Amino acid sequence: MQVRNTFLHFDEEQEGDLGASRRASSIPPAARLSPTISYAEPEQGPTRSPSPVRSEPEFPSDYDNLPALVQRLVDRPATQGVTTIMVRNVPNKYTQRLLLRVWKQMGYGCAIDLFYLPMDFRNKCNLGYCFLNFVSAEYAVKFRAEVEGMRLTTFKTPKVLVTAEAHIQGFLPNFTAFRNSAVMGKSVAPEYQPLVCDPATGKEVTIPRPTSGPKPAPAPGP
Repeated sequence: MQVRNTFLHFDEEQEGDLGASRRASSIPPAARLSPTISYAEPEQGPTRSPSPVRSEPEFPSDYDNLPALVQRLVDRPATQGVTTIMVRNVPNKYTQRLLLRVWKQMGYGCAIDLFYLPMDFRNKCNLGYCFLNFVSAEYAVKFRAEVEGMRLTTFKTPKVLVTAEAHIQGFLPNFTAFRNSAVMGKSVAPEYQPLVCDPATGKEVTIPRPTSGPKPAPAPGP
């Protein structure tokens, strides 16, 4: 381990395909969303992570009695254009909070209102991709221009980031899809659940569970 530019740098293990132990978790946490969210393989090779292609939540969302921070974001007018971005090739040792800190240090703390880094529960490492929603399409365009082809430096890795438009667009559709998904089950630790971020204050909270209750998450493992 060496200290460089105020960050701790680690030599990262060979990542590529994590092999049989990763494949043993046949249903990744991000794919344990509501059965009405289908998944499709991206076009750029079999090692890419699946991404949602539509959103029709199984449970009706209750938008009353939300925490004030969340209610304020839910009540905003819908934004126009592409605001939700998927980032692939995230080094597997990043946690959700650590990766969000990277985006904030790049100046996007005032622009991100929802963030999710799916995790492999058993191996306690991320699945290599994340979703961000921005307060405007302009921020999303700027973010993609800056991040595309970038190499994260907290951990030593050959991976370069690749960005794409997410299939589910906008804060409220993503909030609803995640809130009514298996990832919000009581068996899922809060650090593995999607985050709502207040662009005005920088405060982060996990998405509140729906009063109707999400579908229970399958136990991690083969």
